Amino acid sequence: MNMQEECENKFEKANELYFNKQYKDAIQLYQECLDMTDIDEFQFKNHCIYNIGTAYIKLHDFNMALFYYKQILENDENNKQYKKIADVYFNIGFCHSNLNDYYLAYKAFKKSNILQPNDPATLKAINLLKIKILK
Repeated sequence: MNMQEECENKFEKANELYFNKQYKDAIQLYQECLDMTDIDEFQFKNHCIYNIGTAYIKLHDFNMALFYYKQILENDENNKQYKKIADVYFNIGFCHSNLNDYYLAYKAFKKSNILQPNDPATLKAINLLKIKILK
């Protein structure tokens, strides 16, 4: 088995662990995929990072989730290459909202809405945050 196949197998196993709510074990396998030096495919790396961030959300560790989501933004400065970039901004908004940083949450949700206009969940979050910010 070559390194690419090994990484793909780890990724699939990590997904299984995630869906079975074994988030810490999933994070470890996603991280192992990232640490494999021959894996340089942009979408795949960002998908591993995205999944790590999402697992941290499930663990209610919003600061760690933010750390990983911000890595994706650093990898994709123009917000055009990673196919789930609107979801990244949505999740950043979700994390900031859970950390009671409503202004940063609002900014992230607005960015998500620009990239994926009229998404119902994003619009709902923006409207709820407007109320919190205005209080």
